[in-house]
Amino acid sequence: EAFIIGGALWLIRNGFDDDLTFSDITNSSGIASGSVNLGVCDSRYTSGEHYSYDNGVKSWWITTYNFGGWYLAVPNAFISDELGVGSPEATITLGHLCKQYFQRSEY
Repeated sequence: EAFIIGGALWLIRNGFDDDLTFSDITNSSGIASGSVNLGVCDSRYTSGEHYSYDNGVKSWWITTYNFGGWYLAVPNAFISDELGVGSPEATITLGHLCKQYFQRSEY
């Protein structure tokens, strides 16, 4: 029995001129999988200082990142007009960490 539904993943990249669209078709078991290339992480945003603890040492960091959103839709699904997660109007937040810069440690 074949279970074939076309699906597409849309990535809305905040501050970019283009969006990325990836699509796939399910296999005979109803499973689709793949990889998404987010492109170069160009550090459009910078965090404030934040810290982590490791073996009782408090280390301070600054992180550069990009962010955007994603949604998954299965057009022409049998249940409704579309089946999926999120929508163009209500995307799921996606963060892409570029680099972390060590600032200092407190012992």
